[in-house]
Amino acid sequence: MKYIRISLFFALVLGLLLMVSPAAFAAEEGTCGPNATWRFENSTLTISGTGLVTEICWYEFHDRILKVVVEPGIMNLPENAFHGCEFLTDVSLPEGLIKLGAFAFSNCHSLGTVLLPSTLESIGDLAFGNSGLTGITIPGSVKKIGVSAFDNCYKLMRVTLEEGITSIGTSAFYDCKKLTEITLPDSLESMGTDVFKNCVSLKSIVLPQNLTTIPVRAFQGCENLEHVTLSPNTTHIEADAFRECPSLRSITLPPTIQSLHGLPSTLQEIHISDLAAWCTANHSSWNHYLEHAGLYLNGELITDLVLPEGLTSIGYGAFYGYKSLTSVTIPEGLTSIGGNAFENCTSLKQVTLPSTIQHIGNYAFSNATALHQVIYNGSTDDLNRVSIFSGNDNLLNASWKFSSLGSVAIYLIILPLTCLLQLGVLIACLVIYIRQRKYPFL
Repeated sequence: MKYIRISLFFALVLGLLLMVSPAAFAAEEGTCGPNATWRFENSTLTISGTGLVTEICWYEFHDRILKVVVEPGIMNLPENAFHGCEFLTDVSLPEGLIKLGAFAFSNCHSLGTVLLPSTLESIGDLAFGNSGLTGITIPGSVKKIGVSAFDNCYKLMRVTLEEGITSIGTSAFYDCKKLTEITLPDSLESMGTDVFKNCVSLKSIVLPQNLTTIPVRAFQGCENLEHVTLSPNTTHIEADAFRECPSLRSITLPPTIQSLHGLPSTLQEIHISDLAAWCTANHSSWNHYLEHAGLYLNGELITDLVLPEGLTSIGYGAFYGYKSLTSVTIPEGLTSIGGNAFENCTSLKQVTLPSTIQHIGNYAFSNATALHQVIYNGSTDDLNRVSIFSGNDNLLNASWKFSSLGSVAIYLIILPLTCLLQLGVLIACLVIYIRQRKYPFL
């Protein structure tokens, strides 16, 4: 009897399986846009039709989708289209597709590569964020890459951006720790903050012609970054752009540079070709990059600094902490030395100041402990008209040499000489008087 019951049980289960199986494994399908349909069968999700996909109707299968086929005629994939499809490995996108919505393939950990069509125009925010991509080529038809589009693609090693792309969004490649190779097109004009932050495997980068600004924290934490080729048109390196880049030991700055806020303190060599541009650039208040680096002008280490004719000012912190500097010659015509300009220049021994100097900022020569001589191409009268602000004791206490004495100094010299002359006349008269009294016959 027992065996009969067991046999009946298995017969019932088998019958149920035979009844359920056709429905369980039958294809699922439906509409996902005005003229778009979808079909899920044998682990493959196929989207067909024309125009826009406006709905996501396959979410219940997201943990069973292994392959996605988007057929020609479909123009987009909407926001969150395949977000979290952890087992998705194969994606086929057609020519004619123009938009990938935000989060379209985010958290697709098994996704290795995707071939993007040449018609694609938009990659949305976090479109591939936290996915398993290993390499990607982005066509030039894409003008702007969205915010965090490839954020934390922890397997991404190679990226090629084709000519035509003009903008990369904030944090687009943030935390791509295996990224070793990226090609940027000359058409690129702007990048967002944190764009390559913590790309610890990146060793070199060539920045394109039209990219003038290196944004805040752009390469912060790129621990193995050794070589950076700036655009010859670079004007701004913003705060922390190369912070925590200990392997970056040398950098060459173009003459177009206007502000420097993000160079690392680990630099050993800074190469420039325009000394005036360096002097007038806006240096950061935490400028410590010259404390350990040598400043090279056209390949020659600067020790005896001779500033160029025509320069009218030296900017804030321009030579802060520069230990190799031994002398400074400032040309006639310069009127202002910014605050902290030569602070902590502990090897600076001699400064030549022009008669045209009008303003020496706070702490401009603070802690210039070796400074012992100031050659001033003006008079003492001229010096009295110069505003020398606080923190410049090392400058004021040095030995000053004037090119002309000035009215005060001349007065101080002539007055004693006049007194001596008058005293001599008085003594002579006294001698004559005594001699006449004692020797009237003389």
